[in-house]
Amino acid sequence: MGGIEFRAIEMGALVLAGIFFRDAWRRGKHWLPSLIWGMVMGFCIELAIVRVADNSIPHYTYDTEQFISVAGIPVWVAVGWGIILYSSLWTALQWSDRLLKQALIAGGLALNIDVSLEGVAQGLGFWVWSWPPGAAGARIDFLGVPFDNFCSLRSDR
Repeated sequence: MGGIEFRAIEMGALVLAGIFFRDAWRRGKHWLPSLIWGMVMGFCIELAIVRVADNSIPHYTYDTEQFISVAGIPVWVAVGWGIILYSSLWTALQWSDRLLKQALIAGGLALNIDVSLEGVAQGLGFWVWSWPPGAAGARIDFLGVPFDNFCSLRSDR
């Protein structure tokens, strides 16, 4: 996969972001800043992971030739994190009035979306995971994505 297919995915994410911006603007209050902050933080976290990766553990790199990228991070990835966080938070607020319950629901939804996207994106070549020869522990993955990506546990502990 490459070329026009990559652009279609990228443009689709950006169109979806426009729809979310419109919705956030219409909702007022904290919604637009929440969406934007989700995108900014998504970019910063991805940048930290890619740039400061400990190459002794499984790590990933993006295909920056196929996507519009800033500092090695495809723009649509940051936009996607904002959309995921916004939609998870909005759903959680609809399901509960209690703050702790909202946080658990939003976090669970965001993680579930991430898990469902990771294997597909890996398979399509949006990013590439690498397992260093000296990486501690057995290789345990989910559709080519290290299990450690979904939790804070490292296999060498």
